[in-house]
Amino acid sequence: MADIREIDMPQAKDANGKKIRLVGDDGKGYWMNFDDLAAVVGGRLPIVSLSKAGFSPASTLIRYNSGISQKWILIARATPNQSPVGLTGIVGTFSDRHCLFIRASLMSSNNYGIRFFCDGAFKEEYLPKFKYKSGPSGVYLWTNAGKVHINYNVEIDNVLIEQEPDEDAIEITGNIE
Repeated sequence: MADIREIDMPQAKDANGKKIRLVGDDGKGYWMNFDDLAAVVGGRLPIVSLSKAGFSPASTLIRYNSGISQKWILIARATPNQSPVGLTGIVGTFSDRHCLFIRASLMSSNNYGIRFFCDGAFKEEYLPKFKYKSGPSGVYLWTNAGKVHINYNVEIDNVLIEQEPDEDAIEITGNIE
């Protein structure tokens, strides 16, 4: 059998059941399946933080894109007997030029409440708007935006859904500490 150059080898289109060839430190060739390779590589990837680029665990990063219009979206909720919800994210209009970086903590236990910080101005009409509601039934946070990218500190469901704020929700016009 004639030798084949790597550049002439067919490209794998599907990873199911396939193996790849590796060259070890000793110069010898080894075979590894894709699942094992993913486990090795995945353990070496950096995890994203506010000060470091990297990857976010899939269970905590949630994205929403409404297209070309702004809509009210429930971005976080904390209900009684639930761990506090912390989040960081970027919220913007449908134009990438009009984005705000936000941080929030929602607590709903004996001492329910919200802390909300925004790096940007609240009063410019082309920026996203925010409302919240806090009470014994829980703490809720909404935004009127077109694009939302939120990283949560806990697994969370039923968020980033289109939902009008409750009538008694309070408009956020500045940081809440």
